[in-house]
Amino acid sequence: MEILIKNLSKTYSNAKKKAISNINLEITSNKIIGLVGPNGAGKTTLIKCIVGILSYEEGEIIFSPAEIKESIGYIPEKFELPGFLRGIDFLKFVSVMKEVEFLETKKMLEEIGKDLAIPPLDMFVEEYSKGQKEKLLFLSILIGSPRLLVLDEPFTGIDILSVEFLKEYLRRLKSSERIIIISSHISDLVADLCDEILIINNGILYEKLSFTEDISLESKINVLRNTLKNLSLA
Repeated sequence: MEILIKNLSKTYSNAKKKAISNINLEITSNKIIGLVGPNGAGKTTLIKCIVGILSYEEGEIIFSPAEIKESIGYIPEKFELPGFLRGIDFLKFVSVMKEVEFLETKKMLEEIGKDLAIPPLDMFVEEYSKGQKEKLLFLSILIGSPRLLVLDEPFTGIDILSVEFLKEYLRRLKSSERIIIISSHISDLVADLCDEILIINNGILYEKLSFTEDISLESKINVLRNTLKNLSLA
């Protein structure tokens, strides 16, 4: 299972330059891919092109198999949840939209709930904290077991213990024929979680870092930070 990106470019209307330019990537399953770069580098634009939110005027994105396009779980950098719904009703709504029996969703919640402090689902979403909303959204994208997970700046409001569980959960998911893409400005998080790190700068793929399993976290962090320093990003 893979996503092949060929010569991808995107220009916003009235923009003087391309948001992303001539991006070429091969993203395969069983890995967690990190996107790193400064604000305005093109990370979110690339993500939105991959998940199908944005059109693009040059290049192509090829999903193999093609069914991946219909099996995506996406957490945007900025999101709004319907505050007038209770947490449980929101998850029921997502289950209906994904044509998933709620019994299956309930089993998933019970399994994750053994280790993750799930927000009180009988409360209205408007009463949730920022971290609770993030957790609810994370739970919602898991409904239907999507083959592609894309997380743009995740975990920003979630407590440390829950972040550690979610990181471990994503590591388990990657071994089950999934593609996982994470964009984050937190270099330590990306180094800890990702097998490959793509550095985006000024709309281009500046560098691709790949790590073997035996490399230490400290070494990964140092490599990433040194690379970012070369761009004056650290």
